[in-house]
Amino acid sequence: MLAVLLISAMRPHLKDVWRKAAFNAADINDRNEPMSYRAAVIGLVVAYVGMYLWLTLVGEVQPQLAVAVLSMTLAIFVALSWLVAQGGLLFIHHAFSTTQTMTVIEGTQAFSPPSLATSMIAEHVGWQDAREFMLPSLLNSQKAAAEMGISSRTLTRAIAVCVVLAVVVSGAASIWLPYTHGGGTSLRNGWAYISSPQLPYEWSASLTQGGGHAMSPSGVLNIVAGALLVLVMSYCRTQFPWFQLHPAGFLAAGTWAMYTLWFSLLLGWIGKSCILRFGGMHLYRKLMPLFLGLIMGDCLSAIVWTVVGLITHTGYMLLPN
Repeated sequence: MLAVLLISAMRPHLKDVWRKAAFNAADINDRNEPMSYRAAVIGLVVAYVGMYLWLTLVGEVQPQLAVAVLSMTLAIFVALSWLVAQGGLLFIHHAFSTTQTMTVIEGTQAFSPPSLATSMIAEHVGWQDAREFMLPSLLNSQKAAAEMGISSRTLTRAIAVCVVLAVVVSGAASIWLPYTHGGGTSLRNGWAYISSPQLPYEWSASLTQGGGHAMSPSGVLNIVAGALLVLVMSYCRTQFPWFQLHPAGFLAAGTWAMYTLWFSLLLGWIGKSCILRFGGMHLYRKLMPLFLGLIMGDCLSAIVWTVVGLITHTGYMLLPN
């Protein structure tokens, strides 16, 4: 529902993107965008067609399940990016799996066990753990570039090089580390090397061993009720100035991010409220460099302890855990 509302609000912009990409409309200027609209549209189509072909032809995922999973990735990416931008969160998770949701709506009998297993594994590897989700960082970097007068196209090329290098280095390290140190159990990251890799297989095995289940009417009602609640909250926020409940809080409340960030958010809220209450916007703007310095200090601390960890062979957790 959130993704539907956001994409609906983007309709005028998306219409311009399509006109420029498909018909090279002269009245639309995309020179200041991170890439040309035509390149963005072609890249999106090629990526999704490629993923669909891999899921259906290589992974043997049933077409309707592949379409549902890939359609929801777009909704997930848009919604999570909006939540980070609206809430200023360090990271955010979505609290559902599309594959599991489809079995709630249609029952497990509608899908073959290999189809469910491969779909679940693809989701889990690709975007289920969104702590390192890249799109919000890309959006923030482009916003910073615009504020600093840096060329978006130049930044995009630099980011592309960094992404390729990161994939190569992290891919090699992810294989080398457990093999060098005697397996994942010897590394102090049980989630990455033990729990997380087992989850899709355990869920798929539970369906096979338990005989599956039929469509869940209560589950469908929960989905519909959640969608309606987001719709009502979004409507009330645009119509009634006194309405204080935000759909971002509702969507993030039950996720792992809130379990780890809630106290930090509480401290930030108390600090900001006190500053605005007793010092107004003048004091708020005056103290902004101090809090930006705290953020930079936290990043510098992570860098320093990462280097120390490389030397001492003792890992340092950069993100909340």
